[in-house]
Amino acid sequence: MRAAFVFFLLLRAARPFAPPLRPPPRRSCASTTALEYLSESDANAATTAVPPPNGALPKQRRRPVRRSFFHQLDRFLTELQGESPGAVVGTWTHDHLRKHAFLSGNFAPVSKEHVAAPVEVVEGAIPENLVGAFLRNGPNPIQEIQRKRYHWFDGHAMLHTLMFENGRARYTNQFIPCPRFSIEKELGEEFFPTVGEYKGMLGLMKLSIHPQLVREKIEDLKTVAPPNTNILMYNNKLHCLHEANLPMEVRMRRDGTLGYIGHETFDGILDYPVSAQPVKDGNDLLFHSYIVDQQLIEEHGTMKVGRYNSASRSVDTYLVPTPTKSHVSFAHSLVHTDGYIVVWDCSVHFSTDALSGARIPHDRYGFTAIFGDKGHFTGWAKWDLFNRRLESSVYYGKNEVGGEPMVVRAKKRGKDADDSMEEEDIYVGCYVFNEEEDQSYFILYDGSTNEKLCRLKMPSRVPFGFHGQFISGEEFEAHVQYHDALDAGFHAQCPMEWIRFFIRDFILDHIPTYSVRHEYEQSK
Repeated sequence: MRAAFVFFLLLRAARPFAPPLRPPPRRSCASTTALEYLSESDANAATTAVPPPNGALPKQRRRPVRRSFFHQLDRFLTELQGESPGAVVGTWTHDHLRKHAFLSGNFAPVSKEHVAAPVEVVEGAIPENLVGAFLRNGPNPIQEIQRKRYHWFDGHAMLHTLMFENGRARYTNQFIPCPRFSIEKELGEEFFPTVGEYKGMLGLMKLSIHPQLVREKIEDLKTVAPPNTNILMYNNKLHCLHEANLPMEVRMRRDGTLGYIGHETFDGILDYPVSAQPVKDGNDLLFHSYIVDQQLIEEHGTMKVGRYNSASRSVDTYLVPTPTKSHVSFAHSLVHTDGYIVVWDCSVHFSTDALSGARIPHDRYGFTAIFGDKGHFTGWAKWDLFNRRLESSVYYGKNEVGGEPMVVRAKKRGKDADDSMEEEDIYVGCYVFNEEEDQSYFILYDGSTNEKLCRLKMPSRVPFGFHGQFISGEEFEAHVQYHDALDAGFHAQCPMEWIRFFIRDFILDHIPTYSVRHEYEQSK
């Protein structure tokens, strides 16, 4: 018996050693690669190959994943919430999913990802002075693995990027590479909680085990939700946002594809999530947070408001605006004046008569989406903020519905700049969906005259999403150079770094061995 046991140990020792998949973080924010969040048993069971670009699951079946008690219990409760027997593999298995309004029509997800695909102009012409990218964020669940009850907020984040330059347009869409997405792709199943499954007694049971379940993969619960709500370019960094998350930084390459960087904590200051609607005030960033974590609520309150000072690169204001601990307000956005930051401490109310706002980079005019009778945006309205009145309205074509407008200011060029009193052109862009053709388009309007300038036929359907913004060519180039500089080993925003590296590399002729990881460790 003893000899057999020794022989077994020798066999175990003879097996090739597979190091755990735990590469070091690349940036100074609280980051890590997505595979680092996999437990060792999952990492050994999962393949290290890069997932296919079209969002589909690999054809080869992995070895079964070793599941914990909470994982097995959560799967069992999911089955009790509504599986339909005899469903075809690769399709939605729950009646709830097959009949879901936010999984049909133009709410339905897409699986194909495009990279810098040319976009056809079917009407008009793209203005030559429009240089930059329209970014639109939104939910896009993976149908092949979807089994849990669903809410529109639950879908994996997909960024739709429409890039303009030299009168031409290119389109890239990609699942935003966050830990939640990468882990579920590697596991081949839904693992993390969804808003939709919190219904009835089974939903309450799931709610009681989900904190323990989630921490098996991700320790910080402020980095779990899909970053599918908004997008923010600030200080050359591109952040994907969600109400329940810390801002998640990604890198955008010149073709519009994304790379995961990590979650921003402002050097460990942020202990609450950051809402999806931060506001730029000059070079500073205003933001607010609300949380349902009972321990933090007891220690501080349900909400915090902050200001990030770009000059000092620190949070110089981070306070609790209200001492209430009895309820959590869905304070989606904030407004500010020269002396005040205004947030809402209120109940959540939705009305089909309301107008949905868009982020407006213009002083006099504001643009909002018009909410139609059938629950879709049917056009946009232009408001004169100085005279406090409706200036004009624009409605989409027959059988067409769309998203909220994205507004951009572009510098005039050539003769137009000489003949006009205005220094900039204002453009309003939005995605629309033609229900009869089952086809998505992008329409660009003149924000001053409401004239339709061009209509672009998208390479594939663009599902309805949440929020977006325009990134100018200058902003995009600064973002690319910022990351190129980090790759080269120094921080492009610090002039002293440039001087130090110039002296070392070109005067002293010293080969650089500096690393961002070293910079981070030295700054701790």
